[in-house]
Amino acid sequence: MRFTFNRKEFLTALTACGNAVEKKTTIPILNNVLLELGPTNWLEITGTDLEIAVRRMVPVSNRSSEERFCITMPLAIVSKFLTSSKVDTVTFDSPACDLVDCTLCDGTGGGTFKHGGEDAIGPKPKCLRCDGTGKHLGQPVINLIAGATFQVEGMSAENFPDIPAIGTPEFPVIRLLDITADAWIDMSDKVSFAISQEESRFTLNGFLLEIKDKVRMVATDGHRLALIERGEMPEGTTPERALVPKRSAGIIKKVLGKSKDTVTILLTKEVDDKGELTGKNGNYLVFISGATVIITRIMTGNFPDWERVVPRRQPNPARATAKLLVQGIDAVKHCADDRSGAIRMKFNCEAVSLVAEAVDRGKAQIDVPCRTAIASGVEVVFNHKYMLDFLKAIDDVDIVAIHCHGEPEGVKVDDYGVPINEDTEEKAEERRRSRAAKGAWLFQSTADAGFSCVIMPMRI
Repeated sequence: MRFTFNRKEFLTALTACGNAVEKKTTIPILNNVLLELGPTNWLEITGTDLEIAVRRMVPVSNRSSEERFCITMPLAIVSKFLTSSKVDTVTFDSPACDLVDCTLCDGTGGGTFKHGGEDAIGPKPKCLRCDGTGKHLGQPVINLIAGATFQVEGMSAENFPDIPAIGTPEFPVIRLLDITADAWIDMSDKVSFAISQEESRFTLNGFLLEIKDKVRMVATDGHRLALIERGEMPEGTTPERALVPKRSAGIIKKVLGKSKDTVTILLTKEVDDKGELTGKNGNYLVFISGATVIITRIMTGNFPDWERVVPRRQPNPARATAKLLVQGIDAVKHCADDRSGAIRMKFNCEAVSLVAEAVDRGKAQIDVPCRTAIASGVEVVFNHKYMLDFLKAIDDVDIVAIHCHGEPEGVKVDDYGVPINEDTEEKAEERRRSRAAKGAWLFQSTADAGFSCVIMPMRI
């Protein structure tokens, strides 16, 4: 097969597909990308690591045959060659793979071989390229002509992993939503810091995508929870959810880029032996944007019931500027213990005192302007790294609303969270401070009301 293509377009496609190729894999075929040329003049390039596949289409011209063509080639060396080239148009040439007669081969290396036109009389080492049928399959040779001629040996496409045929009866899909690439990346970036790094907690090694009344992404590592929600879904939308692996989210970000292009997201559905829908979700999430298709395997298992973790929003939360909180934490964190990262927050009338103290490091304290409201009089200890992760994900000028843990539903409280029907004011105040210091706290962006982070206090 012989055809030509634009070097920059092809190199861009290789780079996109290369994001899905595992650099340190021990499976040789996974170092290759798959090239498929069908009846149309569009070359499909696919790279995969068995968990996620990226496919990009590139137009070709001057093809020598209308037959379907399929081959794989090594990604790294071909990318280097095309990068070093300065021409605009590249010619791809791959002679037909030769089937060479092996007249007396029994797969053991004995007998007389005719390999490449030369006779060799055994005994010889075992023939590793013979399947016992008397045929040898030669490795496909690829010639790339781009100023210089580069010849490289590929591998048979038969060895390439099967990519799910999305939309076929075996892999039926439903449409989840249409979203711009930059909106998707903004949402995933804002929750990725809360994804667990512990491999033993498999279902926490990614984020939850939930389509319900809104589009939500939720991530947690058991100590904090990041939540972002966008838009309003149409009435009658069927609730759907999928667990997106962290690695897949990173690859999707690299491939899509922060563009305004619309991305269509599909979810595969499960079918039984008869090919009928079972009502359960399948194993793949699909992203389609222009000539790019990303197919990622989703995680199985149950994500925690995150709604039970989020504390009830208070009518009058504490408020402070994100930039001042970051500066305050940076000023005292050098005295915090390396292991716990603990910083004590003391909410006063018009400020919050940030205190870090360790036996071998001394003590540091700074007051940050804060309208304390419901948090007034409360002392709570947080891991400062958890707070910084959230604060650095929002704008410096953003005002952070801090909701402390209040009374459960059904208990009547005033604007400061104090139960109205308590026996004494002192008892109500003590109860309020105790619950606030022990329960989860909600840090919410004011500029982006849909973005918030739940952090559990530390007990020291």
